[in-house]
Order: sequence, then C-alpha cells, then structure tokens
Amino acid sequence: MHVIPAEVSVHVGLVGPFVLARGDDGGWIGHRETQLGGMVVDRDEDLAILLSRWESVRSEALTHRQTIELVKEVMTSWS
Repeated sequence: MHVIPAEVSVHVGLVGPFVLARGDDGGWIGHRETQLGGMVVDRDEDLAILLSRWESVRSEALTHRQTIELVKEVMTSWS
C-alpha cells in the first residue's frame, strides 16, 4: 500500500486506478479501471506511461514506516 499525503493535492494517481504486473518472461502487463469496466494494457507505449505514472506515485508516497504509523493512528481513532 502506498499513501500519498494530503498536502500533495494533485498527482497522476488521481486519474484512476491501475495495476502493473511482471510476467515470468520479465515483460509487463497492465490493467486500468474505469467507471465502465477494466481494460488490459499491453502496448509498449501505454505500459511506458503507466510505469512512469507508477514511479511518480511512488515518489510522492510516504515511506513504509510512515505508512504503518499513519495506519496505526487511523485504526486507533476508529476504535
């Protein structure tokens, strides 16, 4: 799980959910979700865009330790 801080108000992760997976052959495949359904992404050009967006999301995300602490805080506030 990657958490983007609220201070980062606009980023490519808000465009919509997507999944990237690497196959046994080392190649990438993607899946994009829309309000009308999902779409497999397998064109090299489109995969390059998704990989770039993934790196952008990761660069804005909290660290692993920060994410765990935030999840703990939220869990405590709900109980």
